[in-house]
Amino acid sequence: MNNLEMVIDKIIDYLRENIDTIFRMPPDKVVEQVMEGIRAYEPLSKIYIRSNWSSIKPYLTRPALVMEIIKSKDPKLYSKMMEHVDWINEFFLLLYRSVKRYMST
Repeated sequence: MNNLEMVIDKIIDYLRENIDTIFRMPPDKVVEQVMEGIRAYEPLSKIYIRSNWSSIKPYLTRPALVMEIIKSKDPKLYSKMMEHVDWINEFFLLLYRSVKRYMST
């Protein structure tokens, strides 16, 4: 299992445990929390993102790729998430912008 797969599995585990809380929050607030977590590991987070950008970017810019992975690993979680497609699309757009801004500093 490569690093990206491990990260994806950790995200799926987090989603399973917190899905109801996450979707009660506005997408921008969840993005803020994600970015706080990323900043907590600086400078390693910047190094990791830069060195893996070509693998990370497609997932940030095409939420359908993420949803396909979730569907294959946990169809029940996928079904719950598909009830919030607009929220998910907004989240990924805001997250992509935030990560790009973070990487430019």
